[in-house]
Parts: sequence; C-alpha cells; structure tokens
Amino acid sequence: LLQELQLFRQALFEVADDHKLILEHRHRSLIGRSIDCATLDAINAFAIAQREVSETFILSLSHDLRNPLNVANASAQLIQLKSADAGVLTLTQRIRTKLHDIDAMIGTLLDAAFLKGRKKLRLNIVQFDMKELVDEVRIDMNSPDRPIISTGESVLGYWCFHSMKRVFENLISNAQKYGRANTPIRLYVERIDNLIAVEVHNEGSPIPEHERHLLFSTYHRFEDVCVTGWGLGLPFVRLVTESHGGTITVNSTELDGTTFRISMPVDCRSYVSAS
Repeated sequence: LLQELQLFRQALFEVADDHKLILEHRHRSLIGRSIDCATLDAINAFAIAQREVSETFILSLSHDLRNPLNVANASAQLIQLKSADAGVLTLTQRIRTKLHDIDAMIGTLLDAAFLKGRKKLRLNIVQFDMKELVDEVRIDMNSPDRPIISTGESVLGYWCFHSMKRVFENLISNAQKYGRANTPIRLYVERIDNLIAVEVHNEGSPIPEHERHLLFSTYHRFEDVCVTGWGLGLPFVRLVTESHGGTITVNSTELDGTTFRISMPVDCRSYVSAS
C-alpha cells in the first residue's frame, strides 16, 4: 500500500505535467500532505494489526500451555494424597513447585506482551537473598557435562523473586546453548554500595560483532548456531532488569569468553512504586 501511494503521487504529477496542467505550489503541497496523511494512516493501521496479532498469539499460547499444566498439577496432587512414601512425596512436591514456576513464567510472558508499549513490568517486590536465589537456580540447572559454579557474597534486598529467577534461568540457558561444551558456567554475586551486581560467564566463541546490536531484539537468534527456542530470553532479561531500575551489559571476546552483567539497586521498592 505504501508503495502504491508513492506511485500514485508520482503518476499524478507526471500526468498533470503531460497534459500541461499547471498546479500552483499550494496545490502541490496540499496533494503531497494528503498522500502523506494517507501513508501515516496506513502505517498506524499496520502497527495496530501487528500488535493485535502478537497479543492474540501470546494469549493462545498461554492458554494452551496452562491447560496441560493444570492437569499435571492435579495429577501430582492425587499422587500426594494416595502415597505415604516420603521419597514419592518429595518428588511430587518438587514437580508441583516447578509447575508453579512455569505458570509464573507464562504470567511474565503475558506482561511482556501487553506492556510492550511501556518501559517497565509490573513487579511483585519481596525481600530475599539474591545469592540464595542464584544457588537455587544453579542446583536446578546444573549438569555433569556443564557444571555451574556460583561464587560471591550474600546480598539481602528487595526485588521481584519470580522475575529474577526467570532472568537467571534465561542467562544460564543462553550460556548452555552458545557456550563451549564441557566448560563451566560461572555465576558471581557482589554488592557495591547500594547496588547489586550479578554476572553470568561462559567460555566459547564471542558474540559476532554484526549480531550485537540485535542481541536484545525479540525473536532474534544467532544465525550460525543451531539452537531451538522463541528468542524471547534476552529481551525479557533486559525488560526485567530495567524495570528494577537496573542495566545489563555484555562483554564478549575470544580470550575472555562472554559475560552478562546485571547491575541494579539493592532496594528497588521506591523506584518501582514511583513507576
């Protein structure tokens, strides 16, 4: 449509010139502004349609994901009721915990979709130790061939627990996909005055220079690496970090590997309440 509008502009003036039709400057300006307004209307309509398609996709995906989750959770509850074995009860509780985590992930995905035009997510701020959260994610995602090592200090502060947990899961998953096989993934937590910094490091080839400006773009994945996924991880990481009043940076070289560093306030309650 945009191309047709531009062709219409060009054809209109060419036909007018061919027929010796004299158009004053104000007439040409009026025609040009009218076509520009039609072009802008077309762009706005396309943007609205694209947003509706995106929101419908997220809604359908969330609905489809939550149905089997509810069935799995109900089944786990029935196992708990029918079994007295301590080991079985421990495993079923772990299953229910992970199902709850997945449901929270779906909620953050919905937030990311419907708050796309805003700069921050809605956050449920609670007090917890960030190092303990990092260790919890490390234990959940650790594997013999890709050990995850966490170091640093205990930092008690106020953040959104479920959002930050998803952030670390995304960064570790990213390191597992793109990092060199059979090398450790390293996590580091430190407090610097009123800020907390968390680093996730992996060995391996650096992020290609021509890819870095797209690193946090939705649905983008590196072309030269065969991995699966939606490409939502890093954009979500940045959205959560910025919603906490923080920043995320990446350093990636052949010699040092790749390090994502998150820095944000230790107490973001006032920042979030002011947003």
